[in-house]
Amino acid sequence: MHLDGERMAERGSHEACLTPYDEYDLEAQYVDEVTYTYDFRATTDAGDIERSVSVVWVYPRISFRADDTEVKPPECTTLRWDVENVREVYLDGEGVTGHDDRIVCPKETRTYTLWVVTACGEEGYHETIDVPTPMPKPDLVVQIVSIDNTTIVWGERPWTWIHYRVCNIGDAKLPAGRIYLRDWTNGSPTSGYMVVEGPIPPGLCVESKFAVGHDSGWPVGEYTVQMEVDYRSLVDEANESNNLSNSIEFRVLYSSIE
Repeated sequence: MHLDGERMAERGSHEACLTPYDEYDLEAQYVDEVTYTYDFRATTDAGDIERSVSVVWVYPRISFRADDTEVKPPECTTLRWDVENVREVYLDGEGVTGHDDRIVCPKETRTYTLWVVTACGEEGYHETIDVPTPMPKPDLVVQIVSIDNTTIVWGERPWTWIHYRVCNIGDAKLPAGRIYLRDWTNGSPTSGYMVVEGPIPPGLCVESKFAVGHDSGWPVGEYTVQMEVDYRSLVDEANESNNLSNSIEFRVLYSSIE
């Protein structure tokens, strides 16, 4: 006895599966199913007996994709899949339904696998989300270190100075050039004349100072002062949200001597 030309036992069964390597694979890209006819021939003393049986193959439909294949943390993307005519579906080992999606936020390049089990076997489909390695950048912070006096007589000499420190806490060297700073007085930016000079290697600082209570820019009153480094945003920093310093308080009084 022969099945499609292959010699078979007198009794038994034969498991048949169309795989992606079969001749119908190209056709299956355009149709949902294909009919395959198996020819059976038995040779007897009375002659050959021939029979045919037709099997309708319903092809699996599998689509696995990502909205974005490249993200930069903390960005996320969405994995989506649509799978039909299969037995089981798994996303990285977790059983899932045939039509679903997942939001993923990889911190490094990662490949996600959709594993599909059909009547004839199983196969993995892969989607890689690329997370580029960030280039090292400088990161500037400013700290008010001290003030000479917290009670200042307006215009009195020697002047009172606020001392501050600008540090590069990033992983890259800040190149040579001017770094502009301004002070915030009582919650509002009031000047931008302070400058320190680069380069500043990672982990190092430069110090400077500015006078307060010495001229008409600092009239009598009470003050809360902060400083902001790189307020013009000329430096490409690793963190652009940490440029504001701690605060310091002082007051300016008229002289008691007329």
